Amino acid sequence: MDISRHKCYVFTKHKDTCSGCGACKQACKFHAISMISDNEGFLFPVLNKDKCIECGTCDKICPCVGNKKENATQEQSCYIATTKRKDYYQESASIGICTMVSKYIISNGGYVFGEHHVKLLVLSLSYVRNMPIFIL
Repeated sequence: MDISRHKCYVFTKHKDTCSGCGACKQACKFHAISMISDNEGFLFPVLNKDKCIECGTCDKICPCVGNKKENATQEQSCYIATTKRKDYYQESASIGICTMVSKYIISNGGYVFGEHHVKLLVLSLSYVRNMPIFIL
């Protein structure tokens, strides 16, 4: 197996070429890639050399090493929003925008979904359709 032409982590084992997203595993039609936790608990792809046919799909699909030239000339945008209400943005991890958007959705008959940490690594999901008292 000549792996020198491949760039992705599954062949190089260079952690700076992998985000652990699993795109390579999902794209492999031959089921040659598994996602395994490293000693810190992060998932990284592991290659089964017996199943790999060196098609290069993992390199093409990888967001860390794939061919990015085709998107290099496309204009990209980034947006930020906040509120002028000091009481919203001082108590908010989202600079107050989630509170504003939630109030708007609820006032138009919608539901707002969210999560909160019950304990370490345990989340509780909930929704509201009326304005809770704790939202100013």
